[in-house]
Amino acid sequence: MPSPPPPRRDATLAAALPFLRGEEEQIDPALPKLASVLRAAGAGECWHKHGTFLAHLLDVHRILRLWGAPDAVAWCGLYHSAYSNSYVNLAIFQPDVGRDHVRPIVGAEAERLVHLFCIVPRHQLIHDELLFNYADEDLVADLASSEASLQDARRGVFRDGEAWRGKIQRLLPPDGITVKHIRTGEDVALSRRIAATFLLMTMADFSDQLFDWQDRLFNNTNGLLEFSGNTWTSLWPGTGKPGLWTTSISRMGALYTLIVREEEIYISQRKHSNNGQERDESAAARDEDIDLVIPPVFNGCTQVLSTNDQKAARDLYWEAVCSGEDETDWRKVEELLRQTIAKNPFVGEPHLVLAQVLLNMEMYEEAEEQTEAGLKLLLEWGSSWDKRMPWEAWVSWGRAMLIKAKEKDWPHTSFGVLSLGLVNGQAARQLPISVDADRRDNMDGGGDLQQVLAAARPFLRGDLSKVDSSLPSLVTVLCDAGAGECYHKHGTFLAHLLDVHRILRLWSAPDAVSRCGLYHSAYSNSYVNLAIFLPDVSRAHVRSIIGAAAERLVHLFCVVPRHRLIHHDLLFRYSHADLAADLAAASGDGDDEAAWRVRLGEVVPVEGVVARHIRTGEPVALSRRVLAAFILITIADFSDQYTDYQDDLFGNREDGRLEYSGDNWRAIWPGTGKPGLWMSSMSRLAALYRLIAIDEQLRGSNNIVEPEDLELELVIPPVFDGCSKVLDAGEQKEARDLYWEAVCGEWEEGKTEELLRRSIEKNPFVGEPWLVLAQAIMNSDSADDRRYGEAAAAAEKGLRLVVEWGSSWDKRMSWEGWVSWGRVLLHGAKDQSWPTTAWGIINLGLVKS
Repeated sequence: MPSPPPPRRDATLAAALPFLRGEEEQIDPALPKLASVLRAAGAGECWHKHGTFLAHLLDVHRILRLWGAPDAVAWCGLYHSAYSNSYVNLAIFQPDVGRDHVRPIVGAEAERLVHLFCIVPRHQLIHDELLFNYADEDLVADLASSEASLQDARRGVFRDGEAWRGKIQRLLPPDGITVKHIRTGEDVALSRRIAATFLLMTMADFSDQLFDWQDRLFNNTNGLLEFSGNTWTSLWPGTGKPGLWTTSISRMGALYTLIVREEEIYISQRKHSNNGQERDESAAARDEDIDLVIPPVFNGCTQVLSTNDQKAARDLYWEAVCSGEDETDWRKVEELLRQTIAKNPFVGEPHLVLAQVLLNMEMYEEAEEQTEAGLKLLLEWGSSWDKRMPWEAWVSWGRAMLIKAKEKDWPHTSFGVLSLGLVNGQAARQLPISVDADRRDNMDGGGDLQQVLAAARPFLRGDLSKVDSSLPSLVTVLCDAGAGECYHKHGTFLAHLLDVHRILRLWSAPDAVSRCGLYHSAYSNSYVNLAIFLPDVSRAHVRSIIGAAAERLVHLFCVVPRHRLIHHDLLFRYSHADLAADLAAASGDGDDEAAWRVRLGEVVPVEGVVARHIRTGEPVALSRRVLAAFILITIADFSDQYTDYQDDLFGNREDGRLEYSGDNWRAIWPGTGKPGLWMSSMSRLAALYRLIAIDEQLRGSNNIVEPEDLELELVIPPVFDGCSKVLDAGEQKEARDLYWEAVCGEWEEGKTEELLRRSIEKNPFVGEPWLVLAQAIMNSDSADDRRYGEAAAAAEKGLRLVVEWGSSWDKRMSWEGWVSWGRVLLHGAKDQSWPTTAWGIINLGLVKS
């Protein structure tokens, strides 16, 4: 059928809003229950290429919904590999025996599709038997011929012997095909419409998960996605570049359109021959109840992208977006992006990056046009092409830019850019301190790995009620307020709030502090304008939701000049050497006149400090415990959001001291994707927090504690060896650069290990280098009992660090993605069984509880 005119962006955005807001019941009343079953089955703990299996299933469902797929097809997408399939072993429900369990959940029609999807040889069917029978020029010619044939058929004119129809009918006869069951070898009948549906689902499936790592794994240098190579030693996650998959998906889309057109002509011709009868006995067997919808991508699946244009566009984009220098020639970047779009006009991210370049040059009208174009494409895809940032982040960033383009008002300072995010549509008694003597002697994240994982499991599974019985209702309020639509550095504001809450919970912060983390910038603050609740006037509303103690902290957090207070007034008054010396002294010297306690009292007085309200200038009193809570929240806040983009924005690329002294407001988001240089600064903050906590405990009954602060227990996070170590800024940068060189390069055996071991020596406090090292060890030709033992130790160390942080350091992958990959690595090392083929690597994912 001819492609309808593309829907207006507003209509496309309206369809996407429930996904951005996290409103599952608005998408589909059945979705909360369907998703909860997947969570309970452990899908959130299993690894899947670019994150977790649960995230992938939800993403594929989102894509299919945005494409207008019928319920059964969308639900099949939600459960599409849950019995395992020909690509991966992710049987969270046992094949065959689990069917009676799944059927009443998703319905008989959807379960039948799931079962078939999981037992057919999909790669052979989609690629070998269908797609590889067409050259690009064949598809282009047949699309033109089929459009003419379809118009004739709608006028009742049918022609026998048309070449394009004959080819479709040979490959996919009207009565369907027979394939072999991937496990039993038995015949499996597939109707033509089900085969077409699986082609549609494969487009969604691949578009959500493929990036440069799979290209390296399968040697996809020609961009045909033939899965013919076998570089099984390719380190995950690789460079993070967009993958060379768009050509293959454009070809699938073109073939899908041909099948849909052939189906319409076939049914019309049958009706014509049957004297107007709509159906005959064969209709049910042919699954004609399954509606074949045309996705909007590639201009309604009518365009084929050449492999040369695909690769040229990707490389031009990468050159433009990763330039990252203060003296960038912006006209050159603009030209690179225009060339990218000319080569591949079918993805949204180049349009959005170009829009920012144009905003930087105050070319507002064209910036608005490019933002509109990029947003429309992203919303139509339902997934991101540049997967270093999630789809929701690209959409929220695009909307933030669109607002500023329409207002003809783009910030010309780094702090102005940092404050972006709000999207129009939102209302604008003495308790023990957890630092007893035993714990001070063992603040390296006590407890074995299984205990650490047990605490993290509800977050991995998405079981919010297991974290805090009131958490689902607290999150619902944030969703309703539009937090999921607002941009925030590395994703959406909602995602950031949930992440900070998760980190604080994993660090055992008290309820009031954790809930403050969940709402921490909801009134806006000194860094960002994200007032999803209006300051002051909404306090009673928020107080009734999260409680008085938490709301008080949120309010204070949002009215104090946090950067000046925490960095200039506190942190910058300590040198690296002072902190290291005071940490050593604090472990044994509790005398009131000890130098470390005197210095601490001068910087952070026992009675607290007075700051100035950021809007009114009025004095705001902060007790020492409130100040300590804000330090803790700041560590969680920065660790979740900070990437190399902020280093570029504020000139933090060289010294890594996080002084916010630069003003490179033209820096292109999302930058290179490298881990940011934030850890040295946060290790210093963590050390200061530890000193406060120890001093507070030593004061005991003589301590000054305001009544409202009695519940603010000062817990010590496990990071930086229980906040007892300070990371040198120079070693932080060396470690990051060594890691980047290792994970993004292609080295001879031994060189990668050497780079990673040097990285870990410089910075032993993050988990990702340990996990990449574990894979590198298992990749080696000399893998034996001893080497597998080394790999297991590295995987366990890395996994523990990632879980303890509660956020990822290498943010090209989510925290959940790193945790699930770490568990896969650990199982492989302990079992002394690591795949030695690319297909074996791609088959990984199932995590043993």
